[in-house]
Amino acid sequence: MRHRPLAVVIAVSIASATCIRMDRAALPTPPADPSSTIAAWMTANPSNSPLTFAYDSAVCSRVFKEVFGKFPSEINATSYVHKQVDCATVQVPYDYTRFSDKRRANIGLLRYRPLGIVEGEIKPSGRVFTNPGGPGASGPVSVLDGHEKMEELTGGQYEIFGWDQRGVFSSTPSAPTCFKSGEEQIRFGVQSSIQIPLVRDGGSFTSKHVEQVRSSVQNAWDRLADMKRGCLEHSSKESLDFAPYMGSYFNVLDLEYIRRLLALSSAKGAINASPQDVENVDLMHFLGFSYSAAGTGQLYLSMFPQFAGKFILEANANLTATLREHLYKQPAIDALLDTEKVMLRWLDDCVSKANKSQCLLLEYGKTRSEILARIDQAWAKLYDHPRFVKPGNKTYPAADSALNGLITIAAYRDMIFRAMNMYSYDWWDNRDDYMTWTWKTMLDDDWDLAYAIAFNDTYSITGGGGAGNHTDGTAWNSVTQLVYCLDAANDDNVTVDDLVQEISQRAIHTSRHFAPAPNSEFFTSCSRLGWSNPAGRWQGAILASKPRTPPLFISNEYDSITPRANAEEAVRKLGSGNAYLVVDPGYGHETWGRKNTTCTFEARKRYWKDGKLAQDALFC
Repeated sequence: MRHRPLAVVIAVSIASATCIRMDRAALPTPPADPSSTIAAWMTANPSNSPLTFAYDSAVCSRVFKEVFGKFPSEINATSYVHKQVDCATVQVPYDYTRFSDKRRANIGLLRYRPLGIVEGEIKPSGRVFTNPGGPGASGPVSVLDGHEKMEELTGGQYEIFGWDQRGVFSSTPSAPTCFKSGEEQIRFGVQSSIQIPLVRDGGSFTSKHVEQVRSSVQNAWDRLADMKRGCLEHSSKESLDFAPYMGSYFNVLDLEYIRRLLALSSAKGAINASPQDVENVDLMHFLGFSYSAAGTGQLYLSMFPQFAGKFILEANANLTATLREHLYKQPAIDALLDTEKVMLRWLDDCVSKANKSQCLLLEYGKTRSEILARIDQAWAKLYDHPRFVKPGNKTYPAADSALNGLITIAAYRDMIFRAMNMYSYDWWDNRDDYMTWTWKTMLDDDWDLAYAIAFNDTYSITGGGGAGNHTDGTAWNSVTQLVYCLDAANDDNVTVDDLVQEISQRAIHTSRHFAPAPNSEFFTSCSRLGWSNPAGRWQGAILASKPRTPPLFISNEYDSITPRANAEEAVRKLGSGNAYLVVDPGYGHETWGRKNTTCTFEARKRYWKDGKLAQDALFC
């Protein structure tokens, strides 16, 4: 079985986008009560039959091929999947408020059932839904990859469901594709990156710096016209028509709709269970990771708090910023501050090794400070003089790469950013080597080797991080950045000068060691692509109502993409006694992928068993 992160790395380029066009005057205003929205649609469109699950369905075929490299009929007859795994397709409307619109999307759903439930020895206590974030990663794939741990967590008492959100993997229509190849897509991201000046610690931008940023922003925005044309050229009409309906608001409505369909299929059928019945089988129980912790989990708690069962939300994005920020399309605005802390923790671990063979960076200094001084010098040198790989390099010929032999500080920073994000994943056996050699090649001025690392990283991590992305050189679809834009506040009136001012202010508050700049790829213009006006967006309050069951928020001490502060803010919003927080001493993105999290995992199990913890906050 292949292993992959539960969350696709959020640091994607503005290349991961699409082109949609909406008549703003036609935008519906989402009702204050989304529960009534679903109820009205189900009344107008009654379901005549329960969902049909099948082992050999089209959804299972695609998911099995992704995970096992085989179709269901090719799987060994003794495999657990024959008894315990099946799939269904759920038809959902483009828009739940438009009864006359007959267009439908298909949502891929996979069900894993513990053996005791399958054989009738255990009566299921409920259904737990899970999604690995991204946006753009596959829920069915993550369930097949991680079902053992999920079953252990839930005590074998729950059916486990993974679903593909709108436009993702087994769900159709797919998200639009805006490039003819993966090479063109990656090259666009490099060429449209906003180059942000390096500023000494405690310094500020000079007028020259401001003009450099303005020129870079203008270039990036001008290039969006090329991408817009690509969206129209390389996407089907169905994908383009569906694109305005792919935001998190509709994904959460789909999730509630699926919950109700399954409730109607169950013996009890109690869609609106009594508040005292915490163990009701039809409540929404949820495991969310990274973007899905906020964009799905927190948003569901905001829209449907009355139906919330046990929620474990890990590595939380900042939902308020995600839905309300119109300048910076990034669900973790201050991520680089924690990225610096992750880097410093890793350097501390490295320099504590006994000798240079265990920490190669000891070649450049005996202490963390000495090594960081060398890193600062190398950053400045790379900023002043972007490097080209030698034409005769033997590692990877420049002609084979999407970057065409050019290494910029923005591209190199993103390599390190990905390494920090993924550092906590135990399945990545060579993560220490990757971190070490990413730094070492820059310090040694060895750009041939750096280029080889970047080449591998581009195609094996970014390209293969989640189901639906490609390692064969073809372009992947735009779902990640599309969802960010559909979720974010409208940016039609944002100007280049607005963005220059925002970048100037944010750049000063980030690390000098980690190229002092926020992740420039998120400073895009949704309106210039025609996708700043979704068909619907949640305008209601965020985490303003007490959930039926207090959720559990989990974070590493330092997380380079979804800082711990996001989880703490969510707990604060819900109020004392209405949520729990567990902080793991690790660093990197998520704790779920690590083995040495006994305290954290036991806390998860206690919460899942009892629906509560003994204390509001636990620091493992």
